[in-house]
Amino acid sequence: MRDRTATRIAWTLFALCVVLAAWSLVVATLRVGGIPDWAILLVGFLAAPAVGALIASRQPANAVGWLLLAAGLSLGVAAVTDGYVQHAATTRSEWTGELAALYFAANTAYFGLITIGGVGVPLVFPDGRPLGPRWRLALHAAALGLPLVAIGVALESGELAAYGIESPNPFGLDEAPWLPQAFAGSGLMLIAAGAAAAVLSVVLRLRRATGEERQQLKWFAFAASLAVVSLAASFFAWALLGWEDAVFDVALSTLLLIAMPVSIGIAILRHRLYDIDLLIRRSLVYGTLTVATASSYLLLVVGLGWAVRAVAGQGANELAVAATTLLVAALFQPARRRIQSFVDRRFYRSRYDAARTLAAFQSRLRDGTDLEALRGDLLAVVGETLQPTRAWVWLRQPGERR
Repeated sequence: MRDRTATRIAWTLFALCVVLAAWSLVVATLRVGGIPDWAILLVGFLAAPAVGALIASRQPANAVGWLLLAAGLSLGVAAVTDGYVQHAATTRSEWTGELAALYFAANTAYFGLITIGGVGVPLVFPDGRPLGPRWRLALHAAALGLPLVAIGVALESGELAAYGIESPNPFGLDEAPWLPQAFAGSGLMLIAAGAAAAVLSVVLRLRRATGEERQQLKWFAFAASLAVVSLAASFFAWALLGWEDAVFDVALSTLLLIAMPVSIGIAILRHRLYDIDLLIRRSLVYGTLTVATASSYLLLVVGLGWAVRAVAGQGANELAVAATTLLVAALFQPARRRIQSFVDRRFYRSRYDAARTLAAFQSRLRDGTDLEALRGDLLAVVGETLQPTRAWVWLRQPGERR
């Protein structure tokens, strides 16, 4: 495919994703009588196809860009179809064949999005090709598993309850209820096998990669870790703290939808590729510091509050909160330095050793007067920290012209 043709196709598909996203918003607005709470999610909806179009237009041979466009189209089709089903469900009392078909089509499109993002993209990232011919079997397994799941769900017998409608499934196989379960179960196993192979593929690539490819995989792994942390935070807020704030869920979902495609785009297009080391370092430092500070604050508030109430009565709880706040603020900078030192020693040992070597040389430089000894020290420090192939030191002799 020529670059110009690929560019036209890629941006045409992205325009189609924009139309689908806008239409889904229109349908939802008509249904609820106003702009829905999830409208900001449209930014996240369009992140994947936008990055996909950018990659496909610049690197048409890289399958990652086309997979991201396919994910955007799947999400757009799912949103439009699902919105229509919800709108039609307000005037229906039972499932008709047409409405049930659209409902199953929307679910299939959503599941296709998960399959593309969880199997297809990791298997071919970052060069657009699997690790080897055998790894294509994982792609084939996921591609086969998706229609099997869709068929199994659509043919499931019994009541179909969704969007306020509860009536028999018009496509249900009441005579052979085991058949849809067999289809869905086998499809899920195939997709799960493909997902496991995709994770293993990323791990093997990361272990073998060097140079730019390793930095690309770091971006991908960082975005995946961010997604896991965001999901864990959402579960913590819902299960332990009892938060059911729609704004919180929408913000996390938007973050998830944007972080992964943006990281993939940075990695493949190599824009600020080597900034990932600094980003990971700061995330480790400030993430650990945030958790430690919040935990210490809660423990101190509980402990000091109990002690102050036991001594001074119930009215002195504000004193405990103020004292805890001042104590945590005083410990913030020392804790940050210790955590950063630990992170550098554990994950960035070469940089930590280089910084220590330079600090030791600086202290010797203040006390040294022998130029020959300092020249030897300087060459040793440069060789240990920068590791050049060759190094020279030129010292201007007294009376020598520049």
